[in-house]
Amino acid sequence: MRRELSTSPHAPDYDLRSRDLESLQEELVEKILATRRAETICTVWLPGTSPYANVVRTVEQKVFPQIPALMRSVERECLFLGLVDVRAENRRLVHAFRLCGRVLGAPTIIDLTDNGFGIALLDDLVRSGQITGAEIRQYYDSRAVDLGKCLSVETNFRVGDRVEWGGLRVSDLGYIAVFQVLDRLGIKDDAAIFAHLNPPAIASLGHVGVQYSAIAGRDDLRTPTIDEDGNQSVDASYTPVEIPLSVENLNVFDGLYAFAVPVVEITHGDTIDLRDPKGPDVIDLTDGAESARLSESGVESE
Repeated sequence: MRRELSTSPHAPDYDLRSRDLESLQEELVEKILATRRAETICTVWLPGTSPYANVVRTVEQKVFPQIPALMRSVERECLFLGLVDVRAENRRLVHAFRLCGRVLGAPTIIDLTDNGFGIALLDDLVRSGQITGAEIRQYYDSRAVDLGKCLSVETNFRVGDRVEWGGLRVSDLGYIAVFQVLDRLGIKDDAAIFAHLNPPAIASLGHVGVQYSAIAGRDDLRTPTIDEDGNQSVDASYTPVEIPLSVENLNVFDGLYAFAVPVVEITHGDTIDLRDPKGPDVIDLTDGAESARLSESGVESE
């Protein structure tokens, strides 16, 4: 008999045993199938305290060995977006994102006593000495961008063999889901998504017509990292960029919504389909109490 794993809040774990990782992944797929009753790819929102987030973390560390050290101070403030293929031939996590930003509603309040942004990418750039927080604030204030509405994509990685959906890369489905949630929260042209992009990601976004630019107009900035000896360094294979919620980008993603796959939020062990026509018009991910209330009331799709 398969051991039932608890869905109560879990500490970050990057080293799940193989059998626990497989068991949690199977459990996640079963929850989605019980909700969706359809074989498809789904994007699944996971709070950082979810046991399923540790499935993402365990795979993430294999791709980015330095990530536990980089994210240690913001672990509880991160959300994960998993792309889960529940089709019979796969039934597994196929891609994942780690996101950070107050706008998405972290399970705990981010400590801003160091005058940080609550956005790991920006805070890391400041700590690396490449730019000051004042310079970042001045630049975005001058452009009427509200950093409190922004978020960062900290990691974005494929899991296992590549799969496709509707002619799009699976990573594009993740960005569509991020834009969908920001759209539901009413966030338009006064915000941006900050991300680390490598050449394949640049090519992918360029293929669908997404525009991006250097953070704070500084094309000399490099992605901060930690080397094998634990010292601060930079990763030249990634470029830190800003993806503005401009009219042009919003129009691009508006055209891509036809390719969107079901988006599911898992809260307190239950699933909520954010596209459920019988549910509320907007599920505000910034309000953890509201998400908990919706879960307890059993809001789910057919």
